[in-house]
Amino acid sequence: SLPLKFRIGWRRVALTLKRPLLTGKRERKYYITFLALILAVTFLLLSRIATRETTSRRKVPPVTIPRSLSPRTVRNIISSANALIDELSSSSAAADPRVSETLRDVVTSLQTPTSSSPATTPPSSPQLRALAYLAGGDDETPVAPADDALQQYALAVLYFSLDGDNWSRCSRHPSLSPCDYDDEEDDDPSQKRTYRFLSPRTGECHWYGINCNSHRRVNWIDLTDNHLRGRLPPEVSLLSSLELLWLARNEISGTLPSDIGAMFPKMASLSLFDNRLEGTLPESLYAMKKLQSLRLYENRFGGTLSSRIGELGGTLTWLWVHGNRLEGGLPREVGQLT
Repeated sequence: SLPLKFRIGWRRVALTLKRPLLTGKRERKYYITFLALILAVTFLLLSRIATRETTSRRKVPPVTIPRSLSPRTVRNIISSANALIDELSSSSAAADPRVSETLRDVVTSLQTPTSSSPATTPPSSPQLRALAYLAGGDDETPVAPADDALQQYALAVLYFSLDGDNWSRCSRHPSLSPCDYDDEEDDDPSQKRTYRFLSPRTGECHWYGINCNSHRRVNWIDLTDNHLRGRLPPEVSLLSSLELLWLARNEISGTLPSDIGAMFPKMASLSLFDNRLEGTLPESLYAMKKLQSLRLYENRFGGTLSSRIGELGGTLTWLWVHGNRLEGGLPREVGQLT
């Protein structure tokens, strides 16, 4: 039969195909299956080739932040970093301690360069790139007016941490990705509500995927299915007014912050499904007393579902955690989610 000859080798298959095709129902079935398999493999290979060619043709302009920083830019970065450190010291937000530590490290590294000139300091980290953006860069790029300096810095770090220049929509430059809201099309920012991320035309409250409340505090981030890649930076803890965080269908890796509950006390909807997140679900997650929707499915979370899930019984309406690596049974406290 054909399956036996198929296992023997391609030569036997070639010999078999020289016979008349329609010699019987059984052989006809094998021939049709074999040809369908060949067509499917060919289609997949052509799809992969087309995808690679599209990626290779993608036009990516030079990074606006130079690979070397002039003394003027270094002074501006140090000034911006010190101002943010001062704001952090007086802020009531439960910011991750690493935020201020990183800012101090940036200041120290720029004030004590490894060579005779600070111009060789590379903008390697997302934090330094964000500070360089806030400082305007060497080419005196206009910087957006900040609705709030700390949250603008947090969003800039988020952009560079999650490979913002390769997002599917509304990266900072028109040649990087398409966007329904291009700055060049309108000279009057008051006539348009949404702009590209990091747009110098308006404050962060009008950037793509960002919404602010009446106090100009970021309370909504929706960057679903936008080709985000990387890890969530600790600077997101500066966005303590967040009520909705939707970053689903991306390629975000790493773990959830251990103190996520304290970071976002107003969180009502957390949607991070279909990413590459791993680790265990932090206990502080169950301290989000206003949480109504929790969508973490199709990730790589392990461990067990804590019995503290019952503490969300007063508000939680949607709980989707399937498609992970969770172990054990459902805690009885799930019954309190009424």
